[in-house]
Amino acid sequence: MFGIVLIVTIVIWGITSGILWLNLNNQQIQDKTWLSSTPEAQGMDAVILEQVIGDIKQQNIAIDSLLIIRHGYIVLENYPNLEEYLSHTMSNQDNMHSLYSVTKSFTSALIGIAIKEGYIDNTSLKVVDFFPDKMIENLDSRKKNMTLNHLLTMTSGFEWDEWTGDSAIKMLRSANPVEYMLNLPMKYDPGTVLVYCTGASHLLSAIIQKATGYTTLEFARKYLFKPLRVSEAQWTYDQQNVYHGGHGLSLTTRDIAKLGYLYLNHGIWNGKQIVSKDWVNKSTQTYNFFQENNGYGYYWWTLPQSNVYYASGLYGQRIYVAPDYDLVVVFTANIPNELVVDHLFNSILISITSK
Repeated sequence: MFGIVLIVTIVIWGITSGILWLNLNNQQIQDKTWLSSTPEAQGMDAVILEQVIGDIKQQNIAIDSLLIIRHGYIVLENYPNLEEYLSHTMSNQDNMHSLYSVTKSFTSALIGIAIKEGYIDNTSLKVVDFFPDKMIENLDSRKKNMTLNHLLTMTSGFEWDEWTGDSAIKMLRSANPVEYMLNLPMKYDPGTVLVYCTGASHLLSAIIQKATGYTTLEFARKYLFKPLRVSEAQWTYDQQNVYHGGHGLSLTTRDIAKLGYLYLNHGIWNGKQIVSKDWVNKSTQTYNFFQENNGYGYYWWTLPQSNVYYASGLYGQRIYVAPDYDLVVVFTANIPNELVVDHLFNSILISITSK
C-alpha cells in the first residue's frame, strides 16, 4: 500500500547532450496529450536544465521522473533510471507512481467539485452532521463545531501527532478508520492550531462518499479524471471500502501534472470549468504557516514570498505551480531528504530567461 511503483512512458525519444527531450507531434495540450517544445522556445536555459539532470545522475539522487511544463508545453521529461524502469515494466500498472500525500491535493479538488456540482453546500458544514448513524465518542462542543474548512486547513483540533507519534499508523490499522477519527478526543478548539493530520483528509474522503453516493474513486473518475483524460488510476481504500483521502493514489507523471496545470489555469481544462476558479483561489491561499515561509492552504503548501504553491508527498513527490512564470514542475522520487527536491526546483526557476 505504501510502496512506490516505478513508472516509464513509452514514447519516441530524441537525445541531446545527455537529456531525453520529448519529440511529439500531437494535438493541443488539454486534449489527448501534451505538445512539446525546446526549453529555449519557452524562455528557459537548456544548459541549466541539463545541469539539473546531470546533478541528479552524478549525485545518485533517487528521482524517478521529472516533468517541466512551461506555457503549456512539455520542455523536459526525464526518467533518470530509464533502463531500470524498462526492465521492470510489464503493463500499464507499472507506469504509475504512488503520490503519497499529494493525494490530499486531489482530495481537496474533489471536495471543491462536490460543492460545484451541488453535492455539498459549503465548507462551513459541520463534520459530525455527515455521520448521523455514528455513536461518536468524546463528543464535546469543540467536535460538534468542527467544519469541513477546519479539515481542509489542518486545524481540526483533534489530538493527533503526525510527525513524531504513531497517530496515522493507529488510524490505518484500526478496523474502522473513519470511526477511529470521529471518536478521537479533541485537544484544541477547531480553527486555532495548525496540526498536520492525515486522518482529517480521510474523513473528507468519507464525506465525499456520504454526500455523493459514489466512492471517492468513482467520483474522481466521473468529474476529474475523465475530463482530464487521465489514462489510468489506482487508489487504495480502508477496511470499510472508504478510499484513503490522504494517500494511496497512483498515477503516471503526465497525469499527475494535469492537476497542476488545471490549477494554473484557474480550474479550466479544454475550455470547461472542472474546478471553480473560486475553489482554486481558496485552495492556494495561505491560511497558516508551518514554518516562517512555508504556508498551507486547502491541502496545498504555499510559498507566498515567491507566489508558488505545491502539492507534497512523502519521499519527494511534488507538483509545483508557479503562476508568475506559467510553470508546472512534477517530481516523483524516493528520497528520504525531501529538501533535495526543493533545491532542484529552485535550480529550475533559475533556468527561466524570460516570462
